[in-house]
Amino acid sequence: KQIHYSRTTKLRIIVSKALDRNDEYLYSPETGFIKGETLVNLYKTPGGYSAGDDQSLCGLSAELQATVGGASTAIYWEAADGLSFSDPQAAATQVSANQPGTYPLTFVQENGPCRVSDEMTLTLLGQPSAALYSDSEICGSGQAEFTASLQGNGPWKLELSYDSSIDAIQDPEHLFNRAIEGPSTLSITKVTDSNNCSTLYSGEEGTVAEVVDLTPVLGSITGESEICGSQITLHIEAHPGSGSWSLLPGSAGTADFSEVNDPETLVSVDTQGSYAFRWTQNNKGCEKQADFETTFFFPLQATDFTAGPDITLYQRDQYRLQASLPEGAVGLWTIESGSGNVLDPDNPHSEIT
Repeated sequence: KQIHYSRTTKLRIIVSKALDRNDEYLYSPETGFIKGETLVNLYKTPGGYSAGDDQSLCGLSAELQATVGGASTAIYWEAADGLSFSDPQAAATQVSANQPGTYPLTFVQENGPCRVSDEMTLTLLGQPSAALYSDSEICGSGQAEFTASLQGNGPWKLELSYDSSIDAIQDPEHLFNRAIEGPSTLSITKVTDSNNCSTLYSGEEGTVAEVVDLTPVLGSITGESEICGSQITLHIEAHPGSGSWSLLPGSAGTADFSEVNDPETLVSVDTQGSYAFRWTQNNKGCEKQADFETTFFFPLQATDFTAGPDITLYQRDQYRLQASLPEGAVGLWTIESGSGNVLDPDNPHSEIT
């Protein structure tokens, strides 16, 4: 017998009356006994179900949203090896792959013994990645070499800091140069592959390359600009690397350094006058220099200068004095007794009246 029903239901079939060929009751409802019965579960085949549209997207995971059609006793996803689901028994779930590729997916809906399914195709294009490295060292400025390591589907476009970019990179290990001034860093901001899939970066580890500037850092040389004597202590703060002291040409005489390679040294000179000293710091062949000038004045002895010969003037009220001084020395005239006027007290040959 054909039965029409609109939803899953249970059908109970009982044998309540039976007649023999003589139309006599074999079983009668009046007896109060049911001679036979059976239960039949009737399930409606689901309709309107769907696995969703085919998808093609960047990355290695996707969000799935199936449509469940009517009543069901079970729903689940089926897929080939290499895919995993966050919840394979949910219509809305996330699927992930170990590597890029095109994967067939089947959404299954069961309602009792009724089983229906729908298929979709998922294409995961993967996500490009990039790393940047440099072991270049410069001296103040120069060309630095960088290595970009790229993964994904090439060719790639690499976008870098300072609004620079490199297009159509074919080699996964790409070498390139940049002009660099001083200590500097270069970083990847974005990488795009041939599928137009992009990954953004903002200073993550491995995406920033540092170029080392070997230029030494020097402070100012400290010491007296004028000194009475023949020795001076010079000091400078300098790093990294090592350095040495030297005497520049044009100095008044020769100089001896107690520690020529020590940033703090005692300098002895042999002649009074002006001297120019230089500290040169060297860091792996990169040099930087600092200079210092000072003037030495040796203490005077009585024999080093003279006021000139004694003289007696007759019928005269003016005279030009005849003092002599060592080079670089200065003197001052004073009147010890009597009256008069020294016109230029600082001049060894001043007139007196």
